[in-house]
Amino acid sequence: MVRLGRQDLILTIDGTEYSNQCTNVELRSQARESGTVTFGGSSATSRSYVLALTFIQQTTTASLLDLLWSSVGEQVDVAIRPAGGSTTASADNPIWTGTVVVSEPDGALVGGSASASDEFQTSVEWSFLDRPVRTVA
Repeated sequence: MVRLGRQDLILTIDGTEYSNQCTNVELRSQARESGTVTFGGSSATSRSYVLALTFIQQTTTASLLDLLWSSVGEQVDVAIRPAGGSTTASADNPIWTGTVVVSEPDGALVGGSASASDEFQTSVEWSFLDRPVRTVA
């Protein structure tokens, strides 16, 4: 059994790993906001899912900031898995995958408060198209 904590997640987006740029990675679930509910509605669609990220602002072309800036509105494939495990899914090493839509944050996109030691960070929440898949084998 792998216990998740502190620095134990690997994030890949469209096959590129971005873990070293992230200070927070969360797969979140919440009640879906809907206007009209019908009798034909499925309980599987009563939730929505987001990938919540906080990342260090880097100006290189291989950065999450560059991905955000150049891919707004586009769909990207994401995978989250435990660090230190295999890249192959197993019962002890599950991998969560899905497709999200890249969107800009409502808050700071570039920059932040002056500080002697902190790096500027950006926080985003990207919506999944469907419920993420948890693969164990």
